[in-house]
Amino acid sequence: MTLKKTPFYEMHKKHNAKMTDFGGWLMPVQYTHIQDEHLAVRRSVGLFDVSHMGNLLITGKDAEKFSDYLVCNAVAGKKPYKIIYSPMLNEHGGIVDDLLVYKYNRDKMMLVVNASNIQKDLQWIKSQSFKKMFFDVKIQDLSEETGILALQGPNSTKILERLVRKKNELRGLSYYSFYDDTINGLPVTISRTGYTGEVGFEIYLNPRHCEQFWHLLMREGKGFGMALCGLGARDSLRLEKCFSLYGNDINDTTTPIEADLKWTVSFRKDFVGKASINGQVPQRKLVAFEMLDNRIPRHDYKLLATDGREIGKVTSGGISYTLRKNIGMGYVETAIARPGNLIKVDIRGEQCSARIVQPPFVK
Repeated sequence: MTLKKTPFYEMHKKHNAKMTDFGGWLMPVQYTHIQDEHLAVRRSVGLFDVSHMGNLLITGKDAEKFSDYLVCNAVAGKKPYKIIYSPMLNEHGGIVDDLLVYKYNRDKMMLVVNASNIQKDLQWIKSQSFKKMFFDVKIQDLSEETGILALQGPNSTKILERLVRKKNELRGLSYYSFYDDTINGLPVTISRTGYTGEVGFEIYLNPRHCEQFWHLLMREGKGFGMALCGLGARDSLRLEKCFSLYGNDINDTTTPIEADLKWTVSFRKDFVGKASINGQVPQRKLVAFEMLDNRIPRHDYKLLATDGREIGKVTSGGISYTLRKNIGMGYVETAIARPGNLIKVDIRGEQCSARIVQPPFVK
């Protein structure tokens, strides 16, 4: 299979990025060291290419109503230029994907979906547009027609302020909101979002302008020690904030109730999968834990009760470079899923001690 390349591929090569296959895209894992890239984002600013994410445009007179039915969080009633994070469920309550709904107005929505799920999501969304009732909408895949950069970290606002035309709109942009602007005459959409848990922005633009915009950001970021960052740092940063990763922490067999995402569910409206999760008493729950032994938990390692009984599995694990400790997430039996409880992680046959903690790891 030929891997897709983002509009920034040549820039990654120029900066000697280590590349890998991610969701069918050739993406940078790291440029220097993951720890250095991670800490640059926490302390100053980092730049990520996230053009591999899917962009599905829904337009038409039923765009708002259809989007509200597709996802379990509330879309209808939200103001224009707001963003809604939500799981999208199947009929059994399992998570088809977790995504962002960009609401331009009642007739135009953009769904930003995970790279590995683009085609699956597109087929699912199209099937739901006429399955229960007919929705008058048009659904388009704009994924390969969009370049996206994520500028993340405490100094991200200072850098963008030097470039945008609408400086006051940028400064007043609230979390999970977006607006349209121009940078050096180039049209862009800027959102106050990111997968790092830091102050940050995601910038959407035409692929034809990506190289020019990259150089503008590199020039302005130089004075702030801006780091080029890859998927490795993106993963360690999101883990510290306990942001779920699709395919690891959530999938079509996990429900929002099990995955500590009940806050995204609006039971006051109708949505796909509602009947399956309404009143669900979960037998397992996603928890965060820190290692008490100096060992690193990895995906799929067994989680054990203190008596050695298997109670679940690690879904994500690694090093917290901010806290200088080893951390993880995983599903355990609901009765054990209380912060402060001790558990064990089976690491190559050795039972290593860990403690369940209140998420996130980094506040």
